[in-house]
Amino acid sequence: MKTIIIPSYNQSRKELINRNGKPTTEFILGKYDLNKEIIAFEESKRIWICGNDFPMKSILSCTFMDNKNIVKGQITSTTKTNSGNLVKRAVVGDVLFGPAGAIIGGSTASKSTITTQGNDKVVHDYTIILNVDSLLEPIIRVHIGSDRNTVNEIVGLMNVINSRR
Repeated sequence: MKTIIIPSYNQSRKELINRNGKPTTEFILGKYDLNKEIIAFEESKRIWICGNDFPMKSILSCTFMDNKNIVKGQITSTTKTNSGNLVKRAVVGDVLFGPAGAIIGGSTASKSTITTQGNDKVVHDYTIILNVDSLLEPIIRVHIGSDRNTVNEIVGLMNVINSRR
């Protein structure tokens, strides 16, 4: 199936570049899918945002949202028997009550349980929210995932574009 996707993708991408000029900045958020790319063309003052072609002056604002989740650290418990105490209790039990007393005496040795929890982990899930000059679709949401650097770079790019309006 890749043999169909890649040539079609390459052809569509080539047409986009022929129409708008050399890309200034690109963010590829998914392989071989122009609907998962942001491409800025400074020369033609156009921006391709996940399948939508806009004049740069159409970018009104840009923010991002973080739907973060906290994953609790793993909890482990370890029970430890005081073996020195175990032997003493088994010997006393054996002397007083025979072999059965040794088993009962050994089983009553002191035990301690230590419970530990690993560190909690914060998992980020970023979405960029663009407000564009369009009555049909004024809000465009671009899911980024956990890549904070990509979010910062895209928001920075949109801020520069917005400041040049």
